[in-house]
Amino acid sequence: MLPFDLKKICRWLANEGFDCDVIKEDLVTHEDQIMLNAGNDDHGRNLFFYLKFLEGQEKPENEEEKRYLLQFFLPFPIKIEEGSQSELARYLMMMNKTIEFPCLGMCEFNKIVFFRYVYLCAAKGVNTEAILTNLAMALLVWDLFGDNIEELASNHKKFSQILKEAADTNLDDI
Repeated sequence: MLPFDLKKICRWLANEGFDCDVIKEDLVTHEDQIMLNAGNDDHGRNLFFYLKFLEGQEKPENEEEKRYLLQFFLPFPIKIEEGSQSELARYLMMMNKTIEFPCLGMCEFNKIVFFRYVYLCAAKGVNTEAILTNLAMALLVWDLFGDNIEELASNHKKFSQILKEAADTNLDDI
């Protein structure tokens, strides 16, 4: 277990071989977060994770009942093209319903698609295995669904085409 301290978590991640640093989120909130370089995807694009503790939790009666929420955020290295939002949203909703770990989202304002998961930490501290599992899960989600997400976000495919391709896939060949 690690303490609820981003600098110590970042130091542990660095000792585990990750390239990371604690940075300021933005000029408005000034919240610290960890930026972790997860390397490149299959197309050579950098993938960056952002980890931070979320604020605004209710104050417990005593310190032993206090819980922390740790957000894992991975913006995918693509932009949402104009006119693709509804097709993309349908696909993301279907994937969130299908997978055991609903975590896909999009922001039409910033034109990004992302992995986002909020982890409820134990009162004793942050479980290191949970950190590694959530990081691996985000990369797996991008690896499995990234091509379809990119095709939809760039208006190169429609949701119906992806459904048809999935229906036409012979699972015996996989």
